Amino acid sequence: MAVSQAQIAHYIASGEHRDKAGSYGIQGMAGAWIKRIDGSYTGVMGLPIYETAELLRKHHIIQI
Repeated sequence: MAVSQAQIAHYIASGEHRDKAGSYGIQGMAGAWIKRIDGSYTGVMGLPIYETAELLRKHHIIQI
């Protein structure tokens, strides 16, 4: 999906980019521009929840 100059201007004007590594958050407005994800959605956000839980279970830190 091509992102138009108007969409970029709207995104910048929203200020949403200001607290994001790489200037976008997949969970926000820019998520509509993502075609596909290789890996986990939460990993893209910053913490792969499933993978983290599996690691904690493996080391008997949590039981779920």
